[in-house]
Amino acid sequence: MSGPLVCIIAAGRGTRMGFADGELHKALAPLSNRAVLTHVLESFPSDARFVMAVGHRADQLRAYVALAHPDREITFVTVDNYDGPGSGPGLSVFACAEALGSDEPFALAAADGIVHTMPPLAGETWMGATLVEDPTSYLTLETDADGDVRGLQERTGPSRLAYNGVAWIADPATFFAGLRRGVVSGELQVTQGFQALLDAGARVRSAPCDWTDAGTTETYAAARRAFAEYDTAGRAAIDVTYLLPDRVVKWFRDPQGADRRTARAAELTGAIPPIVASPSGWLAYEKARGSVLCDRLDGPEVVGVLDWVSTALWRDRADGQAFRDAARRFYGDKTLARLSAYLDDRDTAEPSSGTEINGVPTATVAEALERELDGMVAAAIPTVFHGDLHEGNIIAGDGGYRLIDWRDEFGGLADRGDQLYDLAKLLHSLELPESVMHARTFERVDHADGALAIGHPDTALRADGRAALWVWCAERDFDLRAIGTVDALIWINMAPLYDRVLGDYLYAFGRWLLAMRHRDGVDPAAEAALIPQLGGTRATEA
Repeated sequence: MSGPLVCIIAAGRGTRMGFADGELHKALAPLSNRAVLTHVLESFPSDARFVMAVGHRADQLRAYVALAHPDREITFVTVDNYDGPGSGPGLSVFACAEALGSDEPFALAAADGIVHTMPPLAGETWMGATLVEDPTSYLTLETDADGDVRGLQERTGPSRLAYNGVAWIADPATFFAGLRRGVVSGELQVTQGFQALLDAGARVRSAPCDWTDAGTTETYAAARRAFAEYDTAGRAAIDVTYLLPDRVVKWFRDPQGADRRTARAAELTGAIPPIVASPSGWLAYEKARGSVLCDRLDGPEVVGVLDWVSTALWRDRADGQAFRDAARRFYGDKTLARLSAYLDDRDTAEPSSGTEINGVPTATVAEALERELDGMVAAAIPTVFHGDLHEGNIIAGDGGYRLIDWRDEFGGLADRGDQLYDLAKLLHSLELPESVMHARTFERVDHADGALAIGHPDTALRADGRAALWVWCAERDFDLRAIGTVDALIWINMAPLYDRVLGDYLYAFGRWLLAMRHRDGVDPAAEAALIPQLGGTRATEA
């Protein structure tokens, strides 16, 4: 026996929701590493049959569903008029009338609202209802003592019992007849369909249910908090990762970036999970079995990763002027562009040369880069590369290691990158891991004389991991100064990507590292303890 029939409204522009600057359909915004739409689909039985009204960014919805839910029965209906006069949720449902049929009852749901406890999909018509503080943003319900709906209020109140977008339509013919009467002009809401049922004397029940609204910037932010997601510290969404039971699906704002990653995947075979599919702008690969190495990289684990990467990933690539030019662009031009973005956002100039950070005089980033760039370019080693080799992108399982979220290019080259950059990325996650950034257990103090003091907690485990990395690199005669400089520049390049508090800390940390490594050189034993501390004491984590 087939499952219930469900109509999902996903055609509108979603102008009240600004995730990814509007470049991604709002139903695909992530919650707990799953799209809002996935939560909506999974609130219905596994054998449910879906008819989805699409319009704005319909290609994204089609691509995501094909990648993330290939086992679901979903029919797409294109709504041509999804933002002009006469458009609206009601028109979207009306456009699905033929696909839904006029005889079979169906459930109705919005693509941006998650019902956590679904009322029974059977019996008389019901409308999902949730108490809200501000009724002027919703269709609200007047009900009697038995919970039967007696009237509908379109964004006026005084009732605070809001229709939350999910419903069971027991009489489709009457419901669609009501929508048909309202198609003439203005924005068509589903209100006319429910009103037609009430006018015909049908019983329409209110069905209280736990519900999360993710349809506006404000409600989506509240939903992220309710789903206990990490604070992104203002970082713009240039890509989104969705974790499904058997695969990882990724969307990229830059479709060419996705295409380049797909092209690089063939070269990374054996080091990354197998690719499932890669329509333009998207990438799906098998889910690696195991766990990420976040806050687990002690000395032996670091050596194990480096030994494995040396055979599974790094392979020599042709050297030459093209590679040297790419390294100069990547370390020089890119850093200066990121520095400019950081300073422009704050409408300021770099703190002057000689500014003290933790009592150490520092050069400006521009000065340090001019001093170090030629040496970095000369030391760069062309190789097959990952490009973001930090602890969160390394999966350890019974079958060994696998790498995820590889970079698409290095200074414009896709076939070569700098081995030292991979080493520096691994180092940087041992210095200031994401857990510290997310927990905000760092501190920056700006003194009246312009000097700065910065510090964040360290652990014996991370110190052990750093020591092992530096010894491993020294034993293989890598250019330690170049690795240290690249590492410092990584923090500065990250500074404009986050909010001001975290961005300012990353800038100061990178500038301090540049100064320390210029003043004291790069000694593996000293590097293992090179974490800034406040007050002259070594902070530790429990």
